[in-house]
Amino acid sequence: MRREPRHRKARQPAAATPEELPAMEPEELCDIYGAVLFDYCRTSLPPAEAERAARGALVSGHHHADRLHEPQHQRAWLYALARAHRTRRRTNSSAGTGGPDGWTRPGSTCDPLLLTTLATLEEAHQEVLDLALRHGLTAVEIALIFDAGAVEVENLIRAASDHLERLVAAMDAARTSDGCPAPVQLAAAPAPPGSAPLARHVSACARCLAAPRTATAAGLLAQVPIAAASATLATRLTSAQPLPAEGGWRPDGFPEQTPTLTPALAAIRSTRPPTAPGGAAPSPPSTGRAGEFRAWEQRNRNASDHEEFWEPRHDEANPEARLSLRPLWPVLRVGGLIAATVTAILTAGAVWSELQPRPHASDMAPAAAPATTLPATLSATTLPPDLLLLDEPPAGQPTLQPSTTAPTTTTTRAPATTRPSSRPATPAAPAPTPTRTAAPANAGSGDRPTGNRERPRTGHRPDRPTATRRPASAAAAQTLPKPLPPTASLSPSSLSLGSGRSGSFALLCSTGTCSITSASGTNGIAVSATRISVSAPASRPGCTTVTESGTATIVWSGTTTGDGRTTDGTTTASGTLTLTISWTVKADKGDWIPTGSVTHGGDRQGHWSNCRNG
Repeated sequence: MRREPRHRKARQPAAATPEELPAMEPEELCDIYGAVLFDYCRTSLPPAEAERAARGALVSGHHHADRLHEPQHQRAWLYALARAHRTRRRTNSSAGTGGPDGWTRPGSTCDPLLLTTLATLEEAHQEVLDLALRHGLTAVEIALIFDAGAVEVENLIRAASDHLERLVAAMDAARTSDGCPAPVQLAAAPAPPGSAPLARHVSACARCLAAPRTATAAGLLAQVPIAAASATLATRLTSAQPLPAEGGWRPDGFPEQTPTLTPALAAIRSTRPPTAPGGAAPSPPSTGRAGEFRAWEQRNRNASDHEEFWEPRHDEANPEARLSLRPLWPVLRVGGLIAATVTAILTAGAVWSELQPRPHASDMAPAAAPATTLPATLSATTLPPDLLLLDEPPAGQPTLQPSTTAPTTTTTRAPATTRPSSRPATPAAPAPTPTRTAAPANAGSGDRPTGNRERPRTGHRPDRPTATRRPASAAAAQTLPKPLPPTASLSPSSLSLGSGRSGSFALLCSTGTCSITSASGTNGIAVSATRISVSAPASRPGCTTVTESGTATIVWSGTTTGDGRTTDGTTTASGTLTLTISWTVKADKGDWIPTGSVTHGGDRQGHWSNCRNG
């Protein structure tokens, strides 16, 4: 089991509590976090530049305190500020330090070969080991600094610990007669950044991999103590400059960081977490809400056990690693996927076409028009009075013969219109076969309009007026019902503005069109069209946040117009709708008034000016 170094137990600041925030001046932040932030910056900068970066982080912690949304993350937030200042120092002045010098601490008695081994680790591994094992940050806090997943960071800490233990074991074995001598030679030889010849050799050498591990990563890093800050760190705080307020900030209030962990996290996602000898996975210190973060990420991220071709490799910067056929794999995989998709589509189309029934020749012949065939004998009563025969029947069709009896036929139209009898009742008598003869221009003017062919009638009376034919659409239009009246509703049914003071709603109409005719509100609510605004203040003196509410009354009117096929005409409707609106008014506690002794930390005891019990 890994134990925390004894010399760091009194130096590690706990996560900030809400009581610490109101009066955290740069000097107070320096007393609590000055030494650890200076040591963190010292890993990448010379002592003088590390002190300037730490001073800038302390001043930024006071100047941008309003950006910290959750007080329990104050420690991680200050480390993120220190890293941002450290990066600016390395970029602007090119004062970065590399190699074992970054791990050298005054008064340290650790083996220089250990410092050399630490310097050979890739930057991401050095970063997480320094934060987790020397400074005691949890995986959740490190994830907040780099805007990464807590589970991925925890796996990266395991991988970095395993890598360090394997390198140290190979270095220890190289000092004996049974070990491989190459690790010591590679560690002492200069190498370009990112090449990592020692790591490649150890991972490929069977003798180095077989070397027994005699120390844990936590025990090894415990030999590198936290550097004490100089006296000038607190006395020169006024000369430091905070981070700019414009740009470079994430939505959660943390400063943006360089993507140092991105390649290493991508490599972790493509492989399983390393396990220690005996099957037990080394676990870094993880407390607080780490379990909650891990559970959330396990539900939302299912890490793949194989390398994905779209993810960057951690050794892309190494020229030797590029000499492989790996670039061809994406082309082959995408090409195979496209070929399989096209084959599946073609196969499905062929099967579908085979399953469809084929039409017969008899089904493809056009159907005869029913209007061209007439029954052999038609009764005179079956022909409507307004039937017009405009064309001669084709040859071979049966002749039209009136029936032996001609009863009176009355045709009923709309309720308001009744047609007269088409002809009077006549005694039954056989009639000759009717013939079609074009009517002269001066004949039949009293029977039907000129230009229509005359149909023979039995017992026709010239002095009787002929009924006028009405279009069928006009008669049907008189019987269409009116459309349903419109109904309106509000969306949403209730509106919660929270800390805001304006919002909007929508008037929904079931049919037709609806519009707002007037609107009013209560408790300071103003309504303009579909916009809502509240005149309540954002905060009031007090201890707790309160929720207030009011109502908006919306008067509407609407119109529905028929479609001319199923409904006809217009229908109007109107009504009144009510919308409930709520908002919150924050409590303004006022200023913090300390009541205890400042010398003994009594400034944390006191009360707010507007809330004595808060």
